[in-house]
Amino acid sequence: MLPKGFKHSKETKNKIAKANKLSHSSIEYRKKMSEKTKNYIKVFGSPRLGKKHNEDAKRKIGLKSKQRTGKLSGSWKGGRIKTYDGYILIRKPNHPFSGKRGYVLEHRLVMEKELGRYLTKKEVVHHIDGNIENNSINNLELFSDFGAHVRNHYSEKKRIMFRILHKARFGRG
Repeated sequence: MLPKGFKHSKETKNKIAKANKLSHSSIEYRKKMSEKTKNYIKVFGSPRLGKKHNEDAKRKIGLKSKQRTGKLSGSWKGGRIKTYDGYILIRKPNHPFSGKRGYVLEHRLVMEKELGRYLTKKEVVHHIDGNIENNSINNLELFSDFGAHVRNHYSEKKRIMFRILHKARFGRG
């Protein structure tokens, strides 16, 4: 950083201005490159620019893309995948709360099956033992909203801390 009150000489200012004019982000540079591109297309033509697919080509492209999805895909694993967080997703494209790709969290499906109804968006399914891969109904607990779920976690932490402190003070559990 320059000291306060420092001023560049006229020669230095001109060098800086000239360097900025050649900068890739300068307006002059972008206009110059745009003109070059237009001239190139006029001379050589571009096979992609401006061409539209006819209806037959569109249909074929659509068929090809559909052939590689779902059960027809080479990487199909039976509609069961694992998220980066470790949750298991099941493919249910007709489910009212499925994502863009048609998957629903497995623990929510298990709880819905037990209750005999769809869960609302507000309802939260909690894994009692903390193992998010264990989706047996005995390990799942339903909360009406996220706040109730957080309060449960807070009370669990409180109980654990009480046990630790009690054991440290009295030497037994």
